[in-house]
Amino acid sequence: YLHDIGPGDDFPLINDPNLTDGRLSIDFNVATAAAHPSCQDGTNRVMTHVALARWKINNVEQTWCIEPQVAERSKANPDLGTAWYAGAQDTGWGLSLVHLKDQFISYLFYYDADGIGRWAQGQDTGFVVGEDYEMTMYNPEGYGRLNTPEAVQFEQAGSITFNLKHAIQDLDTDGQVTIDMGYTGTAGGDWLRQNIPLSALYKKH
Repeated sequence: YLHDIGPGDDFPLINDPNLTDGRLSIDFNVATAAAHPSCQDGTNRVMTHVALARWKINNVEQTWCIEPQVAERSKANPDLGTAWYAGAQDTGWGLSLVHLKDQFISYLFYYDADGIGRWAQGQDTGFVVGEDYEMTMYNPEGYGRLNTPEAVQFEQAGSITFNLKHAIQDLDTDGQVTIDMGYTGTAGGDWLRQNIPLSALYKKH
């Protein structure tokens, strides 16, 4: 991501020359997924709601067993859980929101001062549709996708203030957001957006 290029003037994203082959496919056939070794690894899952995510990055590939983040019984109404962005004039970053009856979870995808993609996570209760809602965000530090799982550590990195009304893919009326983020690693840098329009990128989950 090139910070010296305004998203409204040119395309600020750059290709990673180290990525020569990247693929992701998802198989939602429940019977196939439930019988696959990746879903038979002893993890406690609702086996009637599993799928297979097959990915490849250069010469490394795996199949993961995945399931919905939100169970049907936990969905909010209205449900604002979907991907969000700031429109075609400010592309390359965005939010993925998970909206439960009693919880609001946010994943922010943004960039540090070197233009390297980063992400932050926040989770809290008390969200009300149409009202300002501030959430503290954290940079997670975990383990590589091929490494042994270990406890994930979280370091505070900033905050987001939402005011979301609905998710009808309308930049003028869906909502607004203020973002005050930093990246806590060696690259440093800030990611700031002040009271800008926000739109659902896709139809709600």
